[in-house]
Amino acid sequence: MGESPEIKVEGRVKKRKWRNVPETGNIEEEKKKEDEISKSSKVTAASEEGGGEAKRPRVAGTRSFPLQISSYRLHEELGKGAFGKVMLASLADSSERVAIKIMRKEDQNKELIEKEARVLEAAKGCPYLCQLHAAFQTERHAFLVMEHISGGSLWDLIKAGPLSMERITFYAAEMVCGLQHLHAKGIVHLDLKLLNVLLTGEGHIKIIDFGLVAENQFGQSTTCGHAGTLLYMAPEVLMKKNYNAGVDWWAFGCIVYRMATRRLPFFSGEDRNQRIKSILLDQPEYPAWLNRTLEDFLQKLLEKVPKKRLGVNGNIRDHPLFEHIDWAAVESRSLRPPLPPEINDHSPFFSPTNGFICDPSTGSNGATSNIILGSTVPRTPSASLPLDSSLFG
Repeated sequence: MGESPEIKVEGRVKKRKWRNVPETGNIEEEKKKEDEISKSSKVTAASEEGGGEAKRPRVAGTRSFPLQISSYRLHEELGKGAFGKVMLASLADSSERVAIKIMRKEDQNKELIEKEARVLEAAKGCPYLCQLHAAFQTERHAFLVMEHISGGSLWDLIKAGPLSMERITFYAAEMVCGLQHLHAKGIVHLDLKLLNVLLTGEGHIKIIDFGLVAENQFGQSTTCGHAGTLLYMAPEVLMKKNYNAGVDWWAFGCIVYRMATRRLPFFSGEDRNQRIKSILLDQPEYPAWLNRTLEDFLQKLLEKVPKKRLGVNGNIRDHPLFEHIDWAAVESRSLRPPLPPEINDHSPFFSPTNGFICDPSTGSNGATSNIILGSTVPRTPSASLPLDSSLFG
């Protein structure tokens, strides 16, 4: 991705154009309908783009993915929410697996669909953000074809115990690159947590779930709103103040703390008011055995005053924790992971239990958690752009 320590602000996120195909009412019928259309003309909606078969822009070293649901084999449901579901799929002409998010185009979720597609488009070029392969639509549904990430989450890793300093530093460095890529494009994630950091089969991290992001957060811009997972929320969010990318660095600190101790830095019991009070007033406890450099790193990230927080104040890459990190190698994803995850051939992109991600430490369940890359319940975004009429026109 080529990010330098001095992160430069890039242009506004552009709205993506969607390719339209006819719809008959359900996915299986749509597949049959598209097969017929493909055989007869292979130019559905292409006339609007200047003729020829519709194609997504090619990037050097990448393949082009089909823009019709009939070109994919759907294997199993990986997740389900209020607006649609995610299917494990493969290309009809190969065994390559992808995750396809299928969303109903309704008034209450059209803004979220457009925003998610924009952010996935903006994530291109960063190896530590979930990648979008293709996006297309029918009359009633929108489809996002994404990479299938099979190595589990950071939550899975810490079940066996705290991680080593080597692994903590490695994953933290890759997360820094991913977050700085988003922030350079004016995007604040707003829902970072262990379950939203997945691992590839090789052992590199992938930040996912862009359903709650705030966009166009450049320079001194701030946003507001109550979004995210309570135990990872920064004090300024809980106090209903305006905030910026500093909230992501706070959540990042919570994640690193959990990788090191398996615990959250603040009270995590069932009493919601006590949770909030702890985040606002308490200071994290650091075990006596914790590495002093790591402790200093966490203290600077879990700074309650936003303008003093590491990531907002100072260059996070210069912290002694990363003294031996070759940032050019990290950005090119050429560093070898300390230990690859255990791979299960059926490891889903989403939670296999009931379609919802549930973090036992937060007391959340299917009714309140976020599906990866989307929301399980309608929520008011903290920031949004004007709707793209090409999707809902």
